[in-house]
Amino acid sequence: MKIIILLLTLFTNSYGYAESDLDAVKNCLQKFEKHPFDSKSPEFRTVKGGVKILGFGSNIVDRKKSDSVELILVKPAVSVIAKTTYKFLNPNGWYCMKAKVNVISNTTIELDCATRFTTSDGSVTVLGQDETSKGGVTIIGKTQIKRVNCKKN
Repeated sequence: MKIIILLLTLFTNSYGYAESDLDAVKNCLQKFEKHPFDSKSPEFRTVKGGVKILGFGSNIVDRKKSDSVELILVKPAVSVIAKTTYKFLNPNGWYCMKAKVNVISNTTIELDCATRFTTSDGSVTVLGQDETSKGGVTIIGKTQIKRVNCKKN
């Protein structure tokens, strides 16, 4: 357990927690490349992050739907020895996750079919699997993206 706490401390200090919200959003905009937002002073909404340890804590859920494109910053999220689900369901949403740390956990990120998503930080996976290829830290765990509300032809 001491090793887990040490790794968690090291990664959370170096990924996303030290950067400002505006810097995080600007990093995400660079990853999106083409986007409809002002790169120098973007307007964005903030969604509270979460911590889930040993199954205790909360998932992050954003069901607010906007009429037009919206840039949304998700505050840092940590999952340790837990099964965690994040739901970002605004079809007009461009979600920017400030930091995601996943230690000995399975994390599912549910996105509306039209939602855009990335993280502001780099990507590190140690003895794990991260299907998102979008960034964050995964240690002995798995992170996967699940698209929902997709129209079938």
